[in-house]
Amino acid sequence: MIETTATIQAVATLASLANPIDQLAVLDTEIKRLEAITKELKADISNIYDEGKHRGEKYGVTVSLCNTSKVDYKALPAVLS
Repeated sequence: MIETTATIQAVATLASLANPIDQLAVLDTEIKRLEAITKELKADISNIYDEGKHRGEKYGVTVSLCNTSKVDYKALPAVLS
């Protein structure tokens, strides 16, 4: 319910702003908020469900687990020398 209220408020604020720079700032803030919620939900789903296809009440999702690694390019020269 909180997310819906925030979205309605953002849209109302956006409609009341005449300057496109201000509109962009409101949209950018809302996008960042939604991306944070999306990231958290994806993490929760991947921790709850095993690999495969899963259904909610209305939508479905496919969970794929993969191994990832990162290279610290700043530390790499010290390791190689």
